[in-house]
Amino acid sequence: MSLSNKILIIRPVHGLCNQINSLVKGILLAHYTKRNLYIDQFQIDCNHIEKRSNIDQIYDLQQLQTIIDFLKLNVKILENIDINDNSIIKKLNIQHDDDYNSINIENYLKYNEKESILDIENLSLFFAIEKHNLEDMYEQLRVNIPFHNKYVELAEKIKETFHLQNYVCVHLRLEDDCFEYMKNCLNDPNITKDQIIHIYQTQYEKELKELSQYNVKIYICTSLGIYSNQLNSYYKQLKNKYNLIDKNDLINSFSMNAKIKCRELYGIIDFLIARSANYFVGCEWSSFSILVSNVSNFYNKRSKLLDLWQACKLEIKKIKENNNYLNNTNKSDNLNNKSDNTNNKTKSDNLNNTNKSDNLNKLDNLNNTNHTNHINNKKNINNTNNSNNKKNINNTNNSNNKKNINKMKL
Repeated sequence: MSLSNKILIIRPVHGLCNQINSLVKGILLAHYTKRNLYIDQFQIDCNHIEKRSNIDQIYDLQQLQTIIDFLKLNVKILENIDINDNSIIKKLNIQHDDDYNSINIENYLKYNEKESILDIENLSLFFAIEKHNLEDMYEQLRVNIPFHNKYVELAEKIKETFHLQNYVCVHLRLEDDCFEYMKNCLNDPNITKDQIIHIYQTQYEKELKELSQYNVKIYICTSLGIYSNQLNSYYKQLKNKYNLIDKNDLINSFSMNAKIKCRELYGIIDFLIARSANYFVGCEWSSFSILVSNVSNFYNKRSKLLDLWQACKLEIKKIKENNNYLNNTNKSDNLNNKSDNTNNKTKSDNLNNTNKSDNLNKLDNLNNTNHTNHINNKKNINNTNNSNNKKNINNTNNSNNKKNINKMKL
């Protein structure tokens, strides 16, 4: 089959705004390589790669072409391609997402510039637009991306039902996958998933409390309450406390076919409502929040992205400082205990030595006393003996003298 124009095929994946970014970069990449563009479907649920829809059921391709022509980009969006022989398609074989970062997409395209049809999957996302002064084109396409009319009508019905004219929009990013993502990215054992959840809740509640001081309606972009999530009950309480508005109560009443009831398609409805808000609050790392914030800034409306990443980093720092303090305190306590034990041992040794000395002194004193007593006893005995002897001698002498006297008388 002969083709009059070369074609670039892209296959956007993941969440809504990642796919929008991929689409826009695909358009600019097709312009740069002088090719027409075919977008091979749209992933309608970021958690299920197999759930996909035809691109013409997602975007208004005619309106998109009008914008491309207005920006003077040399690209035609192809709604379908009729190829019977797939062998003419040169497909870049990528096994893992990590391989994307190691591929120089421009060198690949230049090397294969003679190929009629190049299928680069989602690699358009890594096209370095800043190298070719295409930033303005990129921004204008992203903020004005046109969606299929059925989503526009649903968004308008929700706005009409809740009388959303001058309103605030908050992207409440509290779904389960959010915390898994943060835990993996932080990659720090010092912080738990529950601590991350608490940080998010605190930051969002602080913002909602401030917004509630003004007489303004608050629309919430979220999938909480629609799908199974850990914080569904928490969100219900939050919704009642701050009188929040969302699409949850209306989507089941709308005539929506089963294919529309998917996460990324609900995301389109939220995106359309959010980009019309007077003020937007989102999450600094979310592609959805970033894109809506860019739309607000583009049209000179206010927006704020909560720095939840930095809040988690600060919490980790506090935890580490606290752990270090406790470790140092424990070390100090151990040293003090060791010192106390040493002092106690010294005291014990001194006491033992004192007792020993006292015992020795007592023994010496006792021995000296006994010796003295012995000497005294000996002296007393000797004195007694001497006295007795003297008495005996005297008695003997007296007796003898008496006898002699008697003899003389005779």
